[in-house]
Amino acid sequence: MALMAGSKPVFLKDELTVVLGASGVYALRMLGLYMALPVMSTWAAGLPGATPFLVGLALGAYGLTQAIFQVPAGLLGDVRGRRQLVKPATPAHFSGIPLGARWLWPTSLKFSDLNWSKHPKKKGKN
Repeated sequence: MALMAGSKPVFLKDELTVVLGASGVYALRMLGLYMALPVMSTWAAGLPGATPFLVGLALGAYGLTQAIFQVPAGLLGDVRGRRQLVKPATPAHFSGIPLGARWLWPTSLKFSDLNWSKHPKKKGKN
């Protein structure tokens, strides 16, 4: 960080790019998180067998796991490199999506059940 004549701190261009980039990523993450949680709690309250306690427990468990694993995962990424952390985490994340969907919607359609040929065609186009 460079200092000007009035000892007012001024960021260099590279420093400003890093600070604004990291701040933007974190702000978007927080925005998405706090936009999703109220919707998730309202949605979960409508599930069969849901009680306010169970909904709060589920969302609290989500927040607790974020709080427990976020800092150690960040430190591990700093020490070993982010790629070494992202390589195993990405397949684990994507393998968990169908498991979570199957648990949340046990009667949901399978991709193979979809019949794409039954979709109506737009008029005037062949």
